[in-house]
Amino acid sequence: MSSSNTEDLLKTFPLLIIVSSIIAPILEEIIFRRGMLGLLLKKFNIGVSIMISSLIFAGWHMTLIGFPNVFLVGVILSFSYYFTNRLTVPISIHILMNLLISIVDLIE
Repeated sequence: MSSSNTEDLLKTFPLLIIVSSIIAPILEEIIFRRGMLGLLLKKFNIGVSIMISSLIFAGWHMTLIGFPNVFLVGVILSFSYYFTNRLTVPISIHILMNLLISIVDLIE
């Protein structure tokens, strides 16, 4: 990678961190926990609802290798929302997780 490309990447990195670590988790939790899980709970029990919403959440991330991990994260986020009935809980977990992943990626 040339020096110019590296400088361009470093200039856009803060924006990438903000979008991937803060904005995306907030929007995803509104969509998948409040929206989808909320609708599924009206038709199915908690186990089926969490499994379906977590499968769709994992598919949304479009990573075959990471699918099991993203599915598990979806289950954890769903349970955290269901048991607390507070969207701020899965949002906080999701933001912290994405920030940690971004930091690890930056270090590597």
